[in-house]
Amino acid sequence: MSLAAEAEAQTLSISAPANAKEGNSGRRDLRFTVSLSSTVSSIIIFEICFSSGTATIYTGSDTNIPANADYRPVRFLVGTSFVGAVCVDGNALTAGNTSFTGVGIQVKSDTDFEPDETVIATLSWPDGYTPPDGVTLGTTTATHTIINDDTADTTAPRVTSITRQRPSSSPTASNSLTWRVLFNEAVQNVNGGDFQVSGTNASLVAAQVGATNAYDVTASGGNLAGLTATVTLSFAGGQDIEDSSGNGLSNTTPTGTNHNTFEVDNTAPRVTSITRQTPSSSPTNADSLTWRVTFNEAVQNVNAADFQVSGT
Repeated sequence: MSLAAEAEAQTLSISAPANAKEGNSGRRDLRFTVSLSSTVSSIIIFEICFSSGTATIYTGSDTNIPANADYRPVRFLVGTSFVGAVCVDGNALTAGNTSFTGVGIQVKSDTDFEPDETVIATLSWPDGYTPPDGVTLGTTTATHTIINDDTADTTAPRVTSITRQRPSSSPTASNSLTWRVLFNEAVQNVNGGDFQVSGTNASLVAAQVGATNAYDVTASGGNLAGLTATVTLSFAGGQDIEDSSGNGLSNTTPTGTNHNTFEVDNTAPRVTSITRQTPSSSPTNADSLTWRVTFNEAVQNVNAADFQVSGT
């Protein structure tokens, strides 16, 4: 090639890969193409920087991927390696070549419904670099669209069950009552204000248990310590519980178990009567005496050691 031909204007431009669906799992590598309008006899050095139109960029390693991340810049020169920055520098188009595809993005697939998102790549000369004579930048930006392929979730969450947790049985004299509320999917915005109790003026606290679809709701304080009443847990009228798609909890009736009440009994039992049973009259010469002891409510742990007799 003559010096005159090489001095003719050559343009270096960038183009994006075809728009593609995001996918539901794994990652996809997409290459951007840097092309020269015709060959030159010198190496051309350039830089590619990525910015987010609407997609979310991340530059960390495989062990530090944010949940909302959409893509990261990568090199393809030797396998696929993450760059750790928004700009990929040190790229070279060797003499005699007109195309470079060694830089691109790695798209993180997911199952979240979201709008189509865009990634913008910008081609530039490195700071302080002078390109070969006659080589100029042509198209310097290229946009790739990550196409959403997920279906919108429009189904409201449901309450699966409400069960007594601590204590696990009723009636009880406990001054702290805990129910476990289980939903059919992960929910958010859950706190004590989303619930209410009747039968007591105790305060409510809600705490997540392990998975994001299980919460323990505890009533404590107030008049529980001396209370005898039926305490019932229900959802507050102003509750704002919703799933990750923003669908609000509208039906608060459990689809399964609904043990939302505790019978709280802090009143001691009373003896209603003690009557002669066998024989039914006195005096007697019987060598076996039986009394019937009646209480005002069901009692337990009753045995002979709980009584005593005098005169025999």
